[in-house]
Amino acid sequence: MPRTILIGTANHSWRSYIREHRGDRDLAVLDPMDAHHGTPGRLALYHGDKCVDWVFLGAIDAQKNPLALIAGSIRLLAQSSDDTLILFPNFQGVPAARQLLLQLAQLIQPGEIFVPSGSKIAVHPWPVGAEHVEVEAEFPEMVQLAQRRARWIAMLEQCEDHVIPLDEIDYMFSRFGSGRRVPSDHFDRAGISGVLWAERAAQTLLIVARRDFDDDELAGLLNVGHATKLMFLDPLSFSGLLCSFARQDGEEMGMGMIEEASFTEGVIKVRCQAVAPAPVRILKIGHLRIDSLGRELHEIRPWTV
Repeated sequence: MPRTILIGTANHSWRSYIREHRGDRDLAVLDPMDAHHGTPGRLALYHGDKCVDWVFLGAIDAQKNPLALIAGSIRLLAQSSDDTLILFPNFQGVPAARQLLLQLAQLIQPGEIFVPSGSKIAVHPWPVGAEHVEVEAEFPEMVQLAQRRARWIAMLEQCEDHVIPLDEIDYMFSRFGSGRRVPSDHFDRAGISGVLWAERAAQTLLIVARRDFDDDELAGLLNVGHATKLMFLDPLSFSGLLCSFARQDGEEMGMGMIEEASFTEGVIKVRCQAVAPAPVRILKIGHLRIDSLGRELHEIRPWTV
């Protein structure tokens, strides 16, 4: 049996179809919104009921992190069988989302693609002709939120407290940590106070601060940082964001939630499933913000943190 891709919409659910038709096939969940098979915000590969590997996405909307969707799919499917059942993110008609799923399907080169009867997904140029099958309606949004909240609560209950020096790890999926550090005392010597962290990427200087700066100070920031553009970030912007610990090779160690980025202490405080003290090398910062009770607050725009 060939690899089969399942593509639905927000109005359809594949839960019963998978339960009835999967058999002993591997299941690759590439839909980060799915809460039927495990923690949302990630991609996962299942042998039977066992999750054998997973990849952090950090959002429930795959469009928020398309590179991680593609890279994670490649990694998981490289470990899967030739007849894997593959659950895609929901199809959306907007051009970027459509292009993302079409190219992911072309990359996978499935033998079959199934779409819900009555949907218009089949008309798009999939690598093989899409076939219509009967699937059930999705639960109301309120029920889906409750399902995901239960998963977030279960994740948080498995977490331990971690305190990590800000300047001893690397960062992914964020603007923060992607540039070269500019020491804060450089700004102090220029008479500009309140800069908690600064880094330059290309010609953009990212400033972490809790205060506003006047025009003269803004010019001074650009001068000291040898930049032409400024971006500002409040330390509170980190609180509540999903995150993941990873080793240097990208292997995931556990999901969690950032509690606080304390630039005065020089540490980031995280609740994570990894056993403390964890040898974390990379902190992957997500786009979905939740609270300690598992409630979804909102998703931030990519590259704003």
